[in-house]
Amino acid sequence: MVQEPLAIRKRCCELCVLSYTETPHINTDNGLQIRFVEEGDILYIVFAGSNQRRDWLTNFRFFSKKFNKIKYHGGYLKTLSPHVEQIIKYADAVQKERIIITGHSAGGAWALILGVVSGLNPEQIVTFGAPKAIRKCDSSTQRYLNKRLTNYVNAYDTVTRLPYGWRKFGKNVVKWARKSFKSEHPAQVYLQEFFD
Repeated sequence: MVQEPLAIRKRCCELCVLSYTETPHINTDNGLQIRFVEEGDILYIVFAGSNQRRDWLTNFRFFSKKFNKIKYHGGYLKTLSPHVEQIIKYADAVQKERIIITGHSAGGAWALILGVVSGLNPEQIVTFGAPKAIRKCDSSTQRYLNKRLTNYVNAYDTVTRLPYGWRKFGKNVVKWARKSFKSEHPAQVYLQEFFD
């Protein structure tokens, strides 16, 4: 049975919530946590966001780094790059028809970068509360992201506006969901506000 895009996006958000409590398949000392979830013909590649103080070092290394004519968030690209081949090997080994890449917060930035640099050709890239991860790209990358990328944005969530002056690519689903200063960013808030 083929799931509709909205059902897939809701499942992405559920998996992002779980990514903070379930054991990741890849867990690095610089904050990168990745889970692989196989459901039917879909492989979900799920990135958790920042959950330790040291992760913020990566978040603040936002000076752009050029790779294949695209300017990426330097901290996220540097953290992800050593693991791209491992992710590709896993995806090739399980041979699922469809690949969905998703993440919350910094995990959304990694999801976006993986979707562009890996060649995995994901059906969708879905982010929740993600900072901006690409500063500048060519028109073909813009078209690729506009077709595949959906960003869920709580307009009160400051993280989604960082780094200032950078663009957000893809489609943005925006909701004004004001809770309190500390409760506008967690993945659970995105699940409740956008899908319940």
